[in-house]
Order: sequence, then C-alpha cells, then structure tokens
Amino acid sequence: MANKRVFFIDDDPIILNLIRILLRRTEISFQLFETPDALFNALEHSPAPDLVVSDITMGKMNGFQVLEKVHTHYPAIKCAYCSAYANLEMAIAVNKKDGKNVPVFPYYQKPILMPDLMDFILEVTSR
Repeated sequence: MANKRVFFIDDDPIILNLIRILLRRTEISFQLFETPDALFNALEHSPAPDLVVSDITMGKMNGFQVLEKVHTHYPAIKCAYCSAYANLEMAIAVNKKDGKNVPVFPYYQKPILMPDLMDFILEVTSR
C-alpha cells in the first residue's frame, strides 16, 4: 500500500475530516477537496494521484461529471465513487438527468470505515 496517492472530493467537510482522521496514520498520501475547481487545480499543478474518489451528490458538479472530466483529461488516473446510495445503479437513477451515459467506476458505499476504506483503495489501485 505504500506510496499510493489518493485525492478525495466531497462537499461535506465532516466527511473529509473523517477521511483525514482515518488515513492520517496510514502510508497513503492523500489530499482532500471540497470543490471541483480545487480538485482540478491540484490535478493541473501537483503530481498525479493513483486514484480520485468522488462523492456523487455535490453542488456545482456531481460526481459523475467530476470523474468523467478526470477520466477524459487524465486517463491514467483511476477513478471511484463514494456515496451513501445503496449501490451505483441507484445513484445513477436518482442523479442522472440529462440522458447521457454515466461513466462506470468502482463504488464505495458510505459510511466510511476502516479497514474497508483501505481495502477499497488497495483493490482499485491494484487493477
């Protein structure tokens, strides 16, 4: 697991703080973002992460839009969703409004717990 670099985006600061608490004593290098603009700025100006994990329901852009843009501009970066919906299909049904296809990436269901989060990160970055 050493040397994995993960970016998380969620518009809920409580969730981001939980991730910070859970990962701060691990070997994972991580950055947390509350807005898509902050995430894309970091992607442009920082070393690339191995993985970007996005919440689905957010304000300006939803997680589908965020990860589609990440995947389009940075195809080597792995992407994953993290949301409280029971599964990805339900999240798509509730949030899909424009009729476009939604990019399918691995899905982690909240609540965020250890060691589940570590296992998820390892599984996705190992693909």
